[in-house]
Amino acid sequence: MKIKSLAPLYVLVLSLTLQACGGSGAGIIPEPSVPDTGTTDGGTTDGGTTDGGTTDGTSDGGATDGTSDGGATDGGTTDGGTTDGGSTDGGTTDGGATDGGSTDGGTAEPASIEMIEGFGGALVDGTTFTYPAGAEVWAGFANLNVDVYPFTFDNGGSITFTAAVAAGGADTSIYFRFERLPHPDVDPSFNLDPVLIVGETELEYTVTIPAQAAGTTYSSFLMYVVDQDQSVMVKDIVVTDDLGSTGGDRGTGSTDGGSTDGSADGGTTDGGSTDGSADGGTTDGGSTDGSTDTVGVEMIEGFGGALVDGTTFTYPAGSEVWAGFANLNVDIYPFTFDNGGSITFTAAVPAGGADTSIYFRFERLPHPDVDPSFNLDPVLIVGETELEYIVTIPAQAAGTTYSSFLMYVVDQDQPVIVKDIVVVDDNGSTAGGTTGGGTTDGGSTDGSADGGTTDGGTTDGGTTDGGSVDTVGVEMIEGFGGALVDGTTFTYPAGAEVWAGFANLNVDIYPFTFDNGGSITFTAAVPAGGADTSVYFRFERLPHPDVDPAFNLDPVLVVGETEMEYTVTIPAQAAGTTYSSFLMYVVDQDQPVMVKDIVVSDDNGTTGTPAP
Repeated sequence: MKIKSLAPLYVLVLSLTLQACGGSGAGIIPEPSVPDTGTTDGGTTDGGTTDGGTTDGTSDGGATDGTSDGGATDGGTTDGGTTDGGSTDGGTTDGGATDGGSTDGGTAEPASIEMIEGFGGALVDGTTFTYPAGAEVWAGFANLNVDVYPFTFDNGGSITFTAAVAAGGADTSIYFRFERLPHPDVDPSFNLDPVLIVGETELEYTVTIPAQAAGTTYSSFLMYVVDQDQSVMVKDIVVTDDLGSTGGDRGTGSTDGGSTDGSADGGTTDGGSTDGSADGGTTDGGSTDGSTDTVGVEMIEGFGGALVDGTTFTYPAGSEVWAGFANLNVDIYPFTFDNGGSITFTAAVPAGGADTSIYFRFERLPHPDVDPSFNLDPVLIVGETELEYIVTIPAQAAGTTYSSFLMYVVDQDQPVIVKDIVVVDDNGSTAGGTTGGGTTDGGSTDGSADGGTTDGGTTDGGTTDGGSVDTVGVEMIEGFGGALVDGTTFTYPAGAEVWAGFANLNVDIYPFTFDNGGSITFTAAVPAGGADTSVYFRFERLPHPDVDPAFNLDPVLVVGETEMEYTVTIPAQAAGTTYSSFLMYVVDQDQPVMVKDIVVSDDNGTTGTPAP
């Protein structure tokens, strides 16, 4: 019997099989299909996350929109929902609740501003921004982190940032702009007023964002430098809108205070870790969990003809000579200042206005039973940029209480913006912490990172919240070479040695290392009747004579009698080098200067705060 060849049948079966597998002949086992969307790298990576997150970080042909090419990431999938062979990578729970956007079972990082793209010829070098001559008139800088969008400003908002003029540069202005979408679909859009960046010392600036039309969203955030060929350093940009602040929680359903994962994380309360400590999930004396809201100053009543419009205060011509403004929140009373205290507040001159002065007054009770009472020195409010001011309250007679807190504007018909007034007395602070009820002298506020310890309270005797170590602070209390120290006032008198200065005597803060650089922050002012003067700091390997390697920081000009906070950047030093001598010098002879609250940040943390 003749058997026919089976080869045609084999060819037919093989052809049908290949067609069922996609027709490519690449293999019998099916491979996942890849959408043709212009995305990168097959759509997914190991772990199930998309290649590049929500955007690819590239600009659209150099345009100002800062969006990803094609507008889709890796086939349109997002981190936390991408499938890898069919299994989802974001379905894990954190303490029984979903992680609100965490990847691979971890907690999502807060979205922060990334002002890293220059357009139209504008130049970015790290945190230094330049609008060079020859660039386009529309040249500027774009945020490329689309995770911060959309913004809404139904109730207004603010931008805070740290800025300084580059070494050897001149004061220059910057401004910010919000657009509905990147170019060309920008409207509605708005620009904020320019802010003048003054001096080489890093300072924090705040810009108020006026309320915008309800429901309007903004998904393009830009920055511009006004003056050509004037470089300016800008960093730590934080936008606050209706949903919260960039760098924190913005409408993710997290609890009040900033828990980063959309859940209560196995039962932690009220914002996760509060009071700066995480000892067993407990809070500092119960001052947050289950307690009432903190009480703040409400300087909202004008009397004697004085006018209040939100946070703008005016002493108009024709009003009474005793016209002023009163706090109406009686929950903050009584104050006691047996050990002194302070007032901090944010202030600025309205657009087109002139510099003007304000002052504060404490009375035992409201009029007419005011005595004992006292006034604080006037503070000159300078410029249209919002700045923080600090007024020191001298110690008052022991046991005296004050239940009337007033504010006055000195100059008639000169409006002034004043907000965020915080009073610190023997019982604590009027904002961010409890007043009385166990808080300690010094006014540390709930939510601080000071390890749960406070000035002059729970640290006494070594007891701290949960047994944490005492904080360690700078003690710049020794003058050498003829230099004079009187409390927090430092003088380099005529006739002293050329090397005269001041030394820290708290050796517990040593050694410092600055492999990644660091910073010094301090509060300073010129004593009454004095002149502006400069101070500078020096680090040495060991005290004299074994000082090398050593380095000096640039002098900082201390301006005016109002206490202000200054920040000095410490450049990165040689890896592994340690410094166990910290000195301060006053540049000008016979010019006293007040310096306090010196805090050094290095690779290991911050003095005054235990290293993590």
